[in-house]
Amino acid sequence: MHHRIISTVISKRKDYKDLIDSLLVGVEGWQHIPLLELKPSFAFHPLLIAKIFFFVFGKKRPETLKEKMLLATSLVYYANILLSLRKGFKNIDLSGKKYVPFNSAYDLEALFVQFFKQKKVQTYHICHGVTYIPYKTFIPIDVVNGENITADTILVWGNSFKENLIKIYNQDPEHIIICGNPKYQMKDIKVSQTFKRGIVFLGRPVYDADNKELLKLIGKIAEEQNIHFSVKAHPTSNQEMFKEVIKANEKLLLLSRDNTVIDILHSGQYDFAVAYNTTAYYEAMYYNMVCLRYGINENEAYDGPDDKFYDEASLLIQIEKYKRKDLSSVNQEITETLIDNFGMGINRYKEYFQ
Repeated sequence: MHHRIISTVISKRKDYKDLIDSLLVGVEGWQHIPLLELKPSFAFHPLLIAKIFFFVFGKKRPETLKEKMLLATSLVYYANILLSLRKGFKNIDLSGKKYVPFNSAYDLEALFVQFFKQKKVQTYHICHGVTYIPYKTFIPIDVVNGENITADTILVWGNSFKENLIKIYNQDPEHIIICGNPKYQMKDIKVSQTFKRGIVFLGRPVYDADNKELLKLIGKIAEEQNIHFSVKAHPTSNQEMFKEVIKANEKLLLLSRDNTVIDILHSGQYDFAVAYNTTAYYEAMYYNMVCLRYGINENEAYDGPDDKFYDEASLLIQIEKYKRKDLSSVNQEITETLIDNFGMGINRYKEYFQ
């Protein structure tokens, strides 16, 4: 381990690596290691396997046989990797080193954090999205990002992140540092007030039933108000369930899966946005759009202005309100929202990684 700082990511997604790269710009002595490109070598440890299987099967547990097998084999896998780490770093001095995983709360990187902490390596947890938010109706798997943090220091984008980590996840405020989001530099927000072409950002598949209801509502508004809407479904949603609604309305257009959120926002084709349970809400505002939130069965409680609607009437009220509202106050309100929740214009990572 010749480098002073090691970062890892357990995915081939380029945007994940780009995020870590942006945090370490200008920092010397670091190396990025894609974990999926490593070729692990596993040894057979019969005593270890026996202990694990006795632990899983030797006690009365509520899991099914299939679940127990999955648990046992997973534990063998992680224990083998831990043994390999101990062997590989047995004679290596790790004093003064730092470890920056993409997600310290999940999978192999959580194991690495535990190992390196034992070796007195400074470990960090970074943000890869607008997480640590309150959930209203049910708790999705995303909650692991807040519940399972064991790194020494948590680096967050904005003040709302820190407040929620303390209030919801009982994290120690002394270990949470507001460092900002280097991908979103400070800029003058200049929203449009025309409301002629909208972009609709739907939520994940778990919200698809309400996504469809939102599209029906949007379709009616499109016809009545002569507004054209493009629709960006989540990449993992079954888009077939939306096509029936969209085909029935010539003012609705379903965008291809190949269109990324950033590509859409960069295009300059839209003058406002609608969002449902998605962090594209903040991204749309960053790209100079008023973004209105669908509030029916809202689960992910993002902080923001008074911009929610629940039916046709309340959507029209919001549109008319933002058409008439003082533009400078709208821009200022959105700027403050983005600083607090998206870390816009803040970048303190170099201070902690040097």
